[in-house]
Amino acid sequence: MGGESYLDVIHRVNPLIIELERMTDNILVVTHRVVLRIILAYFLDVEKEKVPDMDVPLHTLYCLQPKAYGNY
Repeated sequence: MGGESYLDVIHRVNPLIIELERMTDNILVVTHRVVLRIILAYFLDVEKEKVPDMDVPLHTLYCLQPKAYGNY
């Protein structure tokens, strides 16, 4: 019981996501799976309701590359 809900974490991570969108250089983000789910869901356009059930294996590297029109 207690702790942050996914919605709480989304609100906390939102400023980071805004900064990630502004970055022009390559970056490395090392984070907890909950935060990773939120970042991936944002950039891959996953519905908020599906975020908690996203399969994000441990010890996995993700590479997101921007494409035209804000897609990844």
